[in-house]
Amino acid sequence: MYPDLQKELDTYVRRTPKSAEAHKKNLKRIPLGVASNYRAYDPYPIFVKEGSGSHFRDLDGNDYLDHNLCFGALMAGHCHPAVMKAVGQRLTTGTMFGMPHDMEWELAEEICERFPVEMVRFGNSGTEATMHGIRLARAATGRDKIVKFEGAYHGLHDAALVSVKPHAPDFGDINRPTPVPGGLGVPKASLENVLIATFNDLASVERRFKENPGQIAAIILEPILMNVGLWRPPDLRRSEDWRQARLGRRVGIFRRHSRHDLPREIYWWRPAACGFWNAQIRNGPDLRAQSVSRRDLQHQSGFNGCGLGNFSQRADSRKLFTRRKAQ
Repeated sequence: MYPDLQKELDTYVRRTPKSAEAHKKNLKRIPLGVASNYRAYDPYPIFVKEGSGSHFRDLDGNDYLDHNLCFGALMAGHCHPAVMKAVGQRLTTGTMFGMPHDMEWELAEEICERFPVEMVRFGNSGTEATMHGIRLARAATGRDKIVKFEGAYHGLHDAALVSVKPHAPDFGDINRPTPVPGGLGVPKASLENVLIATFNDLASVERRFKENPGQIAAIILEPILMNVGLWRPPDLRRSEDWRQARLGRRVGIFRRHSRHDLPREIYWWRPAACGFWNAQIRNGPDLRAQSVSRRDLQHQSGFNGCGLGNFSQRADSRKLFTRRKAQ
């Protein structure tokens, strides 16, 4: 190990003895001592005690500037007053119902007024949003295959947990990447329906369409690839007008090679307000034009639209985003 890196690790261990103790305790009841594999790292993760604004403090009282903000979920930061006020008011009337309520419509209306979408369905995580988005595209097209980019992360369901962080030599040819399971338990049948393309390489995408004519239901894309250090492709550095024209040309290419129109865009949006998670599937294919009944497309989690995310996110969008736009 590099001497400077070892020095930093020694400082980390010296500053965080309570996190080390908490992790050791967690290992007795929780696999890897954490609730998500992403939080498992050596020698042990930081255990958080509290957060405010753009900072959080660990069990030892160390203060940190939070550049992660829960992977983007904390758009308003920790404990924003407007969000906490909305949550506090709602706690006295009920937090989860498992039945329809007016807050669903109010948040859906807010989203549709602010973005070019007509309808919204709510989920509980980004994994659910991409899982149902892919199912929606498959239902509309009657096809099973999707195109995914090597290194992109879209959640933990079987269609997404492919070639997330593949290692050599498993990933194969850069021009024809091999689908690599992102972990144990991903069925081989799932791998057969996930075609891997190279990020920012249009030729690799075109090749997948030529090799699989009339079989591809959708392309799923992480516009700024996270697993390589937030890499923006060159196209996204250009002007907005140029980017739209470029993307429009690509959609035309994809449709020609697929020998059938792909669905119009499906938006998978994963925002939340101050930690109350929510996810949305926005717009999507015209199911009526494909003679697909919405009742036949299963999207029936028991907690959709029921949690704290609805009213905390509504407070976030109404008060905070409106103010930012005005500024």
